[in-house]
Amino acid sequence: MTSEIVLRQDLVGVLDGLEGFSQVLMIFWVHRAQPPDSLRGRPRGRLDMPELGVLAFRTPHRPNPIGLTAAEVVYTSTGKGSEHTRTRTPAWISK
Repeated sequence: MTSEIVLRQDLVGVLDGLEGFSQVLMIFWVHRAQPPDSLRGRPRGRLDMPELGVLAFRTPHRPNPIGLTAAEVVYTSTGKGSEHTRTRTPAWISK
């Protein structure tokens, strides 16, 4: 999965030197996340797994719509008043 991060014009330059790194940690707001019906569930809906709190396993239904991922830096560029960074995340992170 490839993602592109585009920064506002007033932040141009904050990524200078980032191309020298192999990975970045990205914290992001999951703006399409829906609040969970319950704060407990089973991982992947499997009945053979114990019921856990939603923060103890991976699920898109979270009470806090904050995400975190490690991503490979593919390239960075500056142009047209904004800064772009392309990253690649491991397949297991994508839904």
